[in-house]
Amino acid sequence: MTEKKIGIIDLGSNSIRLVIFHIDQNGQYKELYNFKINARLATYIDAEGNLSNEGIEVVIDSLKKFVPIVQFHQVAETKGVATAAIRSAKNRKMVLEAIKRETNFDFRVLSGQEEAYYGYLAVIHSVYLTEGITIDIGGASTEVAYFKNRELVHSYSFPFGALTLKKRFIANSEPKESEMKELTAFLRNEFSSQKWLKNKNVPVIGIGGSARNLIRLHQNKTNYPLFGIHQYEMEPNEIKKINQWLIGMTVSERQKLDGLSKERADIIIPAIEAIYTLTEIVSAPFFTMSSKGLREGVFFEEVFSNLNVRSFSQVADETFSKLASDYKINLKNTSFLLRLAYVFVSECEAKKIISFTQEEKEILFKSTKLVQFGEFIDHHSSSQHTFYILTNRSLDGISHKMRLKLACVASFKSKKTLMKYISPYKSLLTEEEILSLERLGAILKFLYSLNTTHRSIISELEVNKKEGEKMEISLACNSDYTFEEQEANKQKKHMERAFNCQVELSFTLV
Repeated sequence: MTEKKIGIIDLGSNSIRLVIFHIDQNGQYKELYNFKINARLATYIDAEGNLSNEGIEVVIDSLKKFVPIVQFHQVAETKGVATAAIRSAKNRKMVLEAIKRETNFDFRVLSGQEEAYYGYLAVIHSVYLTEGITIDIGGASTEVAYFKNRELVHSYSFPFGALTLKKRFIANSEPKESEMKELTAFLRNEFSSQKWLKNKNVPVIGIGGSARNLIRLHQNKTNYPLFGIHQYEMEPNEIKKINQWLIGMTVSERQKLDGLSKERADIIIPAIEAIYTLTEIVSAPFFTMSSKGLREGVFFEEVFSNLNVRSFSQVADETFSKLASDYKINLKNTSFLLRLAYVFVSECEAKKIISFTQEEKEILFKSTKLVQFGEFIDHHSSSQHTFYILTNRSLDGISHKMRLKLACVASFKSKKTLMKYISPYKSLLTEEEILSLERLGAILKFLYSLNTTHRSIISELEVNKKEGEKMEISLACNSDYTFEEQEANKQKKHMERAFNCQVELSFTLV
């Protein structure tokens, strides 16, 4: 496909955003720029249901700010989508004509169902979950969708959002107890009207600014150590606690909170109440969020169209592919290391030398694709850089805890270094998990040493158990193995410590 930049403009009820993406000739993509203007268009809908002249002026002035940006960055194509505020405006045809005349931007007004669909599309291509219910709270509408096996089953657009809920139920900046009761009753009644939402017992996934601010507030309040809001998980009762905490503050106090955007301080309470109420109706085990939403959904549709595919089948695999491209990973070496890991695990399990849980195998195999990350920055400090990259970069399709575990194994240098790395994150891991990560890291480091010269010379690997708690690893090589043998004998000590056994190596040339 042709390398190009694509712009997506989201003309929302609360904010207007321009996001610019880059797609290369291989279909690899990334977000380059993200610009936001808080317009609150839903507040400009007059008594007759029209977007007022003042509101139209706000729209056009905002979009004009995007014109030179799109031109400067040579954006090949700009797609505009409009949501609830424009959708509900009786004079939307005139508004769209004025936008075209003044800015030359074309906009498609999305139906509520389309809005829900694009949110769903973004979620299934960014989280590890295969079943869940999404919620996207805009300024004037709220879209929910239920997916199972990554397929859309139901969706619905409710005609209320953070701005309209605030306007209807909360008279002043600080809500009264009676107002909150009325708001909650309304939300319960609305969500319950869609029978497919009740008692689904699946996670609820938030999309958009309200979910983003809720997560940030909780992370700051609990001193959560790991980077990233994407795929962060909260128990429903924690959502309720956050809202009760906010209700006890004045709006000026809320504006000073770390994690809460100043412009959302007056509308965050009804938005969080909507999220909490939905988790109750659904009987959700937890709430999480995707940092990707409507705009990314529209963009994904464009990517899939260019690649002539319906979707990416495996989110994590697509993530690893993008990372390999970003960090110039040698895929031949990665494939060889993965093959060694498969053989080693198979040998150990078949001969009952070491048993592995399904999660341990997943961690080990995925870590083979990540172990080279730090090399991109500096060979001598590769381990530190690998751990830092993985703990400070959100990975689509990988949960927070799994990301931390992958970082521990892929960066493994020694038990001492592992303990140093995880010191800030120990609250997220049990002692049993740390021991497991040490063992997996020791195995990976040993297997990595078997390709020291990057020639993939190991043709056969066999593991046997000998008397006296000894493990014998026999390695058949198709070329001179001097440096592989040298490095492997250095690194086997980590396995000996982790498994409390002696490891004997036998190299032969075949």
